[in-house]
Amino acid sequence: MVRSLPRQGLVLWERDPRPDITVDDILEGKVGVGLDLDFEILEAALRYNYLTALQFRGRGSREEPVDPTTPAFWRRVQRRFQRLHEVGLLDRAWVRYRPKTVDAAPTAGVPLAGEWVYALSPKGMELLVRTNSPWGRRWESDWRPRSAGESRKLSIAHELGRNDVAVAMWAEARTLGHPLIEWEGPREAYHRVAPPTPGAPWQHVEPDSVLILHTGRPLLLEYERSGRADKFLTKVRTMRMYLASGAWKERYLSTPWVVYAVPSFVRTESREAGSFGALAAQAKTLHSSRYLFVNDEQLRQGNWDAVDADGRRVPFWSTVWNTAV
Repeated sequence: MVRSLPRQGLVLWERDPRPDITVDDILEGKVGVGLDLDFEILEAALRYNYLTALQFRGRGSREEPVDPTTPAFWRRVQRRFQRLHEVGLLDRAWVRYRPKTVDAAPTAGVPLAGEWVYALSPKGMELLVRTNSPWGRRWESDWRPRSAGESRKLSIAHELGRNDVAVAMWAEARTLGHPLIEWEGPREAYHRVAPPTPGAPWQHVEPDSVLILHTGRPLLLEYERSGRADKFLTKVRTMRMYLASGAWKERYLSTPWVVYAVPSFVRTESREAGSFGALAAQAKTLHSSRYLFVNDEQLRQGNWDAVDADGRRVPFWSTVWNTAV
């Protein structure tokens, strides 16, 4: 018997409300779309799979170097997301995934806030390809719309949670005067490494995101919702081999830090072994020297302390900015 996910575990997408509008119409200027900000939003939706307007606001715009915290920028972002959906370039779904308050207790009864979650539509991908977007061209042949078929709430919540952590780091680095250079999504972060000896298996490193510091050092971001210690063990071993072999040099200028973000609220599999402290302790026993653990609840409250693989509480930013290590 094949088990299927209960219907309440699925997300219902609002797909292209205007199939009569074509990409040709947009390219010919017949539709009020085509601003630099529009293309930034579409490319971000492609790179990060799912995206909310609030997350894009925290990331800010490269094309419009304005303070993203201003009400004017927020209203502009909201209008552009709405418009891109109205013409069929973005699909959307209403999802509840984050606590309503930043100091919510990590219990099963915490109320969740709902917001629109957007995903790139086939029409949006076609527009990116035809306007020579580097990401559109790169992934044209093997891309599939995330809003196609049945989307699981747990999967979307994982990716949105990862985005929240990345956005928090992006915004804090900007506030501290050392903006991050890049935020890579999971598809970009994937690294297939050739075996050291013929016949050996290829190594696959799949961080949830990569953030590049102003120093050029990468932060390989792992976001853990399930609390599965066995899954964590596999990731730690893979990353340890990746760092020790020097395979990272194919992509990066300096040795990465692996940043493990662990949600503090009840996870998809409630188990003590998958708690923040338990995973940090496990990393210590595995001698994972370049691991840092951050607690997502503390990040929402502006606390940027981290726990290193020796179990010590350390300042996150000065640790990752340290060019001597």
